[in-house]
Amino acid sequence: MRIPVQKKNNAARDRARPDQNPEEEIAHLRKELGDMEWACRKTNDGIKILYKDLEWKNEELKKLDKLRSKFVSTVSHELRTPLAIIIQAIENLLAGAFGPVPEKQRLWLDRINENAEHLSGLLAEILDLSKLENGKEERKLERFDMSDLVRHCVDNMQPLAQKKNISLLLEIPPASPTVWASSRQLFQVMTNLMGNALKFSPAGGKITVAFEEDKSTVRVSVTDTGPGISAEDLKKIFDPFVQVENDSSENVSTKGIGLGLTICREIVHLHKGRIWAESEPGHGSRFVFEIPRESQ
Repeated sequence: MRIPVQKKNNAARDRARPDQNPEEEIAHLRKELGDMEWACRKTNDGIKILYKDLEWKNEELKKLDKLRSKFVSTVSHELRTPLAIIIQAIENLLAGAFGPVPEKQRLWLDRINENAEHLSGLLAEILDLSKLENGKEERKLERFDMSDLVRHCVDNMQPLAQKKNISLLLEIPPASPTVWASSRQLFQVMTNLMGNALKFSPAGGKITVAFEEDKSTVRVSVTDTGPGISAEDLKKIFDPFVQVENDSSENVSTKGIGLGLTICREIVHLHKGRIWAESEPGHGSRFVFEIPRESQ
């Protein structure tokens, strides 16, 4: 049997030559080490330059983001005052403050008022998100009964559900857990989630609001029988200005600007919680948020 002989690399073979001058070999190795050291220094210098460049670009992005937030906040504030005056004037006209209003004019005034109120709501969303992103949102923490808050939200939405012929069901445990959180902000989360469910659910559909709890967390879910959301859209559903297009979108009379779910996410994260959506096309959607019972 032939025994294989392991081949050595050229460098090792050269060093094994008995006729090679040891001083030349040492000089050669020193030169190789010097070349490697120079290359390492150059690479390190390049990394430092790239790091400084990234730091500078990051600072510029932060400045631009602050400028964007300030611009959005300022413009929204400036628009709210004249818009409030317009809405008040329309309401005065509808109330007959300046004389009787013919039925045809009343119809058009109602439409103007509806759209003005919708615009006011959009401005409020922009301002809310701006405050949340900049940490300027006032947050009053208090201890309250979470099941009472959920029940209150459902009661508020019942008239709209009945108008659209949608069943609005509530499932809550017999116990009444308390949480330390902002009731106003969680009410806003609930209102946004239920509003979306009502907006995209068809007549004759069903929405179920469920509430669960354990020793450390509370969880609220809103499940609808709407058109559902694709897996691709689920990845970005909570991003700003994202609006999912589906068959029912064309029938929605008052489209938003895609900030409602973003605001929900910011509020839930502010409470050290998490929020997510579960859905597939044709099988409805389920939005869930979970927060600690003792938010900081």
